[in-house]
Amino acid sequence: MLSRIIATCLLTLLMLTSAFAQNTRLSGKVVNDKNEPLASVSVKLGNNGGTTTNTEGIFLLTLTPGTKYELSFTAIGYAPKTVTDVEVVAGQTNEINILLESAAKDLAGVTVTAAAVSARRENVASIIQFQKNTNTVASVISAESIRRSRDRNRG
Repeated sequence: MLSRIIATCLLTLLMLTSAFAQNTRLSGKVVNDKNEPLASVSVKLGNNGGTTTNTEGIFLLTLTPGTKYELSFTAIGYAPKTVTDVEVVAGQTNEINILLESAAKDLAGVTVTAAAVSARRENVASIIQFQKNTNTVASVISAESIRRSRDRNRG
């Protein structure tokens, strides 16, 4: 009889402990200056992982109640934002909405330079000279020979 009472007390204590240790969801929406949702924003939970926003800018995290968290939001073209002391309460709707401000970066100018390349005009004499000087057998048609041909599909 005594062992039944002790077993019942332990089971009740175990159930109460697990009820208090349940995780709670934190959801939110990330928008820009124009109140447009931002997709693929990285939401980092301190050093413990994180998630990204969907196409509607909504994210969802599962957190333990009674613990304070630091959330970092980063996206390409926007200034990073960190929110500290985020705490969820069990049994309540936990929501946080974030506004990311655009951060334009000025890039250095690009300079394009080109050097003139001397184009070598090939004629029949230069092709024959090439064939005489080469050690391998080569069959070469000069641009001049192509121009003289009657083929109208020469491009």
